[in-house]
Amino acid sequence: MKITFDLFNGHRIPSNQFKEWLSGWWYSSEGHLPVEKGTLRNGDEWLFIGWFFSEDKSINIISRFVTTTIETLYKADGEFILVLYSKCRGDVKIYRDRTGILPLFYGRYSQGMAISTCMRNVAKLTGMETSPSPPLFVQYPVYRRFFAHKVFQFI
Repeated sequence: MKITFDLFNGHRIPSNQFKEWLSGWWYSSEGHLPVEKGTLRNGDEWLFIGWFFSEDKSINIISRFVTTTIETLYKADGEFILVLYSKCRGDVKIYRDRTGILPLFYGRYSQGMAISTCMRNVAKLTGMETSPSPPLFVQYPVYRRFFAHKVFQFI
């Protein structure tokens, strides 16, 4: 089954399968990839794609992250993409789970800016050709404890 998430910012609605998140920002999700959105107490908007492996609700983890440090997200095990819009700064920041399980591709062109879990979708949404670009994210390998635990059981 195909699982994709697309986020587009531009002056046009990408297609009728997209839902508006903020003015000029649209998203689409296909497959069994859950999407939640909400507003924090300070008025910042958030869009959460994926899941946390925790009994705690995603809004609680996101609220703690915003009021504390990035360490909160680092410690939150899961497979997710978190998009935060800061009302006071007017910027959008994107965070992923610490292992980067859900891939992210990005592109910016005259049609707009697109971020997606599928490289072809970025090219389609922005109207540009696919080509390599310098990395935007630095990713360090981090291994979950339960993976190592299971490996040791099989040895």
